[in-house]
Amino acid sequence: MTEERPESRPLFGKGIAWFGYRINRSLSTGSKFPFLMLAVGTLLLVLAGAQAIYLGLFSSNSLEAEGIDNRFGGGLFDSYWWSIKHVLDPGAFAEDYGAPIPVLLISFTISIGGLVVLGALIGLISASIQQRLARLELGNTRVVETEHVVLLGWGPSVPGLVRNLLRIHPGSAIVILAPRELQMMREGLRRVGIDPHRRNVVLRSGIPSRRAELERVAVRRASSVVVVAHALDEEQEGAETDVEAIKTLLVLESLLRESLEAGEPDQPSRTVIARLPAIVCEISKNENSEIAKIASRGRVSSVSTADFASRLLVQAARQPGIVDVFERILNRDSGGIVVQSEPAAEGVSFADLAHSVENAVPIGVSWVESARGFERNAAALNPEPSYEVDEGEKLVFLARNDAVLVRTPPQSWPTSELELVEGSASDSSDRHFDSVLILGWNSLIDEIFSELNGHAIGRTRVTVISNASSDQTERLLADREFPRLDLEIRRGDTVSRSLLADLVDAEYDCIFTLADESDGGDPDARSIMTLLLLGDITARKKRPRTPRVVVELRDGRNRDLLEGSVATAVVVSPDLVSVVMAQISLQPVLGPVYRELLSAGGIEIALRPATHYARVDEPILHADVISLGQQEFETVLGVRLVRDSGAEVILSPDVGQRWTFGEEDRVIVLSQQIYR
Repeated sequence: MTEERPESRPLFGKGIAWFGYRINRSLSTGSKFPFLMLAVGTLLLVLAGAQAIYLGLFSSNSLEAEGIDNRFGGGLFDSYWWSIKHVLDPGAFAEDYGAPIPVLLISFTISIGGLVVLGALIGLISASIQQRLARLELGNTRVVETEHVVLLGWGPSVPGLVRNLLRIHPGSAIVILAPRELQMMREGLRRVGIDPHRRNVVLRSGIPSRRAELERVAVRRASSVVVVAHALDEEQEGAETDVEAIKTLLVLESLLRESLEAGEPDQPSRTVIARLPAIVCEISKNENSEIAKIASRGRVSSVSTADFASRLLVQAARQPGIVDVFERILNRDSGGIVVQSEPAAEGVSFADLAHSVENAVPIGVSWVESARGFERNAAALNPEPSYEVDEGEKLVFLARNDAVLVRTPPQSWPTSELELVEGSASDSSDRHFDSVLILGWNSLIDEIFSELNGHAIGRTRVTVISNASSDQTERLLADREFPRLDLEIRRGDTVSRSLLADLVDAEYDCIFTLADESDGGDPDARSIMTLLLLGDITARKKRPRTPRVVVELRDGRNRDLLEGSVATAVVVSPDLVSVVMAQISLQPVLGPVYRELLSAGGIEIALRPATHYARVDEPILHADVISLGQQEFETVLGVRLVRDSGAEVILSPDVGQRWTFGEEDRVIVLSQQIYR
């Protein structure tokens, strides 16, 4: 039997097929067409029922029935009313008892039709509600917000970032657009104590690098946009995550450039630029920062996760207590970094300005520069003491609170009789490591090698133990060179007691325990177990010198588990990065400030021996400490005092504060980082 071809069908059959096809397409592409068809069907039923007027609807026999009335003269109005009543209320058929047979047949027909109409209407309403709920569950609806914060992508830092954004942007909606299921995002937020159903947290599922998705979350009307390094699905989380972030920046730049070009002719460009949202982007690999800068035409503040985390890990090993200093600086509750205009400071040198500010320490200047059609902020930290503040420059302060006061006229401080203590400039705590042990493997490993290589005076032996495959290690060594490091990378179980005991016997100067990604499990779990074993082994060995142990965690909630452990410092890199990104989203001017402060090879925070400034148990004014720091072109930020009760970090103290330092005390300074 041969199949009938469409060309051989009769013209009427083709018309029926075409009409059916159009109806099917209309039903599948939208919810309005079924309601329109239902309305047309209802109208046809009413018209059909009204024809009963020609079959004796208002005859004397019909009017004896309870459901038939000719109140308006038995004309068309009465017939249409009777028909509508039967279509919308099929029970009205019972009231026609006693009417002529033709009238009863029409009444029965339109009543049955009315049942079908009402059933279809209920079904359509139910289906429409279900479709709306399904769209909400899938996160496909449009966002109608203004002055909100848009967070694009999903990664380990997002829950902490949302927590910081809610604190820094009170009252603003936080809209998250990520290529993840809504239930997964809700669970991630719930784990850090955020109610995912709160009104100012809006979740949407979609790919941020697509223009239509960005339009759907009203990115043009946002006050801030935060782009996190992310992958398109969970299976790619450990792979290259900067590609999607950079693609998103390209689309964002295109959208915002259109907004800039579409400005009103009589509006100055500065006004249009001011309406554009501030953008901050997380970059996981430092080498991709330049690509992100090109993609955004230099108007985006980027934060390199690997650069910051690796630098802080190595600094924590070299300078115990540096992590506490960073956490205090990044804590907005204790003041933090503030940028503001101070007309009274124009023409004043930084040497005098440092003694003339209350509740804060001036650490640099910020200004606005034009580049590629955009105005962007720039900053310079730790200027020379003789540098005079220029007109139009803003001052960067490390403040105890937001109430920064510059005294006028500026005060000069006599420095002719002040001298640094001889023979105390070197600090044994900030030492070169001859041997380093790294337990675990993750995406930071190459940046850690780079930091260790930069700080090495001579040769440094670095041993890495992890479950990383040979392909991973060979690929790393093929791409990067570390001329001052003697690398030994071995496969091994970092929770093996015998292996750890042998490694401890080798007497390394420093041990790094990384959040291990080599086995695909919980990155923190293996680190915690390794640390517990290390603590027990070193306690049993009872060696006179124990190595410094620096631990990296991905989840800050695990920090309490390490209380009282052998760890010298604990670095929760996602939490610190999320704080930085949240603050930049609120104040874009902080972008270049943090970039100067957190990038390798530039300005660094250092802990100098307090005995370099004053002898042990010899009182000294903080104003004198400031002046002594200026002699070495360093900005004094505060002190770290070690007492029997523990260490205390004091930032931005009053210039009149008097100190009596001990051997373990440190002066916190801002200085130029020097790679030997």
